[in-house]
Amino acid sequence: MRLITYSELRTLFQCPKQHDFRYNRGLRPRRKSTALGESSKAHDAVEIFYKGGTPEEAIKVFDDVDDETLLDSRPEAQQKFMRMKALLTAYFQTRGKWDRDQYEFTHVEKEFNIPIDFEGIGTVEGVNFAGKIDGIWKSKDRNLLQVVEHKFLAQFSENRNTLMMDLQVSLYAVAAREVFGVKVPVTLYNVVKKPAHRLKQGEHLDEFYERVLGEVLKAPDKYFLRLPVTRGKKDFDEAKKVLVHGARILSGETPLPFTYRNVGMSCTMGCSYLDICMDESPGLVDHLFEVTKDRHQELQQEDIILKGGSK
Repeated sequence: MRLITYSELRTLFQCPKQHDFRYNRGLRPRRKSTALGESSKAHDAVEIFYKGGTPEEAIKVFDDVDDETLLDSRPEAQQKFMRMKALLTAYFQTRGKWDRDQYEFTHVEKEFNIPIDFEGIGTVEGVNFAGKIDGIWKSKDRNLLQVVEHKFLAQFSENRNTLMMDLQVSLYAVAAREVFGVKVPVTLYNVVKKPAHRLKQGEHLDEFYERVLGEVLKAPDKYFLRLPVTRGKKDFDEAKKVLVHGARILSGETPLPFTYRNVGMSCTMGCSYLDICMDESPGLVDHLFEVTKDRHQELQQEDIILKGGSK
């Protein structure tokens, strides 16, 4: 059984060559991205907190950041991790505290796996849609289940029309209905906006942490946004059609409808494979990338929930 995730689907449609590098050939950058490492640590901290950990236990993930993640401990990278640590400390003291009063955290970082078999839309044999939902929360006052999606972003537009076109929200809402029994099609888009504070001359990192923490606590609404995004039948059907189309391409049923290399903004926005896109010299590939057979490293596959609720 082949699995397809939202990340793979997005990569396929964004640039087929990038998809080939990452998913078919298994090339993964040897050097970690500071931005990805920072967000990964943030997700780890949030997971610990919503699974019942104390804020202090959650924040400890930032005390164990290796030099590779920090890109040789460069000051800019250290600032990014310290900013995120301060940001989440403030988050747990404000939004996190409120959440514990209002919700039961039914599922946290829960994986799912559903067959691509949608009545009236299409079926693709041998390919399942899998992923990990950040949270399924139950409101204590109304006893309703709600999908929660955590985002850690430097910039964010509150344009609801843009969110209504977000394919990930639609696909995860489909999975939540199929697997977790979420009846109300509302996703709580939980945005944590990264601060842009910079280290002052002569300022120690601990002092920098305290300064950022204090400023975020003064105006938490500036950094923490909660946007409910509603989905309806039309949105679900549209998402299912995209998923079926992508699965058919990956299974070989449908040919790629566009060119192999899709040159566009993604190339200049930090594509991890830009260095080898035009020149795949073996030495360069071996120096910059390692090969893995694990197509979806974001999935653990140990506690995955199948359609119908069984493991």
